[in-house]
Amino acid sequence: GFAEPLRIAGAITGSAIGQPWGIKEGMAADFYFAKGVVESLLHALGVPLSDTRFAPAADVPHFHPGRTAHVSLFGEPLGIVGEIGELAAQQNELPRRVYVFDLAGDLLMKRFSR
Repeated sequence: GFAEPLRIAGAITGSAIGQPWGIKEGMAADFYFAKGVVESLLHALGVPLSDTRFAPAADVPHFHPGRTAHVSLFGEPLGIVGEIGELAAQQNELPRRVYVFDLAGDLLMKRFSR
């Protein structure tokens, strides 16, 4: 039969932290914030971060070449985290600096579901 792969994905944009005490500018989300969200998610699922790798990915269509990484776990491809490229953002009427992650949920469920 037809099987739909399980994906774990999210998008991040705007301020990474709130704007407490009347501070006008929050901290803008960036690649490292998005990477931290992925690391926190994996940690919450029981994934050993020592076996997780983030490798620069300059070759992914529609993503910013300097702000994107392939994510792997135990040497197996797990997914991607990075900034949507400027042209792709414009074409889809997205704000600038949108970060997304897309991970193979099937691999995580197989290894870490209880």
